Amino acid sequence: MAESEPSRRRQQVAQSAERFGGVLSRTVLRDLGADRHVIAREVAGDRWAIHGVQTVAVHTRPLEAPALWWRAVWETGSGVAALDGVSALLAAGVTGYDEPAVHVSVPDAYSPKRTSGVRIHRVVRLDRELITDRGVPRVRPALAAVRAAHWAVSDRQAALVLVLPIQQGIVSGPQLQAATSMWSGRRRRALVPQLVQDITDGATSLGELDFARMCRVRGLPEPDRQVVRRTPRGRVYLDVRWDAHASSSRSTAPITAKV
Repeated sequence: MAESEPSRRRQQVAQSAERFGGVLSRTVLRDLGADRHVIAREVAGDRWAIHGVQTVAVHTRPLEAPALWWRAVWETGSGVAALDGVSALLAAGVTGYDEPAVHVSVPDAYSPKRTSGVRIHRVVRLDRELITDRGVPRVRPALAAVRAAHWAVSDRQAALVLVLPIQQGIVSGPQLQAATSMWSGRRRRALVPQLVQDITDGATSLGELDFARMCRVRGLPEPDRQVVRRTPRGRVYLDVRWDAHASSSRSTAPITAKV
């Protein structure tokens, strides 16, 4: 028996939706031959589900990333909006962080449509910092991390979203510094550059960032970080070491610490 036209269309649509996490925009569906009448029939048959004005899931399961990311971009403004902050970091591969809302940025002059589960941020410049050729449109990781730090709900969270992409090799300290000079933000204008400086100097964990802050509070000199030393037991990695202090002091043993 020959395959029916609706069955062939469903198969083609399902294959196209794979790269979007199981969702498609109405524009793409129309190009595939599924107009609003076809969509209505598939939804009525409990095969597809609508998740906004533009987003249609070709299944009826709850949406997960990256479907939620594409939905956020399409519903906010296709061709205008892009993932930003922690959402852009997650799309870039950062793990160990959970964020229920999807963060997107739009140009300041654009009036976006409000969408449930989506946090919209207005920025002056967006185009030159976008990655649009690999998956969902998103802001480059270093700038996304700096913005995520400014948008964080606490100083602790701000430190975390800066250090995670460093730990996982997704951004470098110099890249964070360049992003900080490019975008100063409205919150934590003193804290974020200091955190980035500590990270660039070698602090790669929340504990090391806390230690750097405590040193400043107590007037201690800046230590050397991530120092490698050889001992009778082999190579040792020290989080911090005051080599300069040791050379200028009468003590024969340098001050070291494992954070």
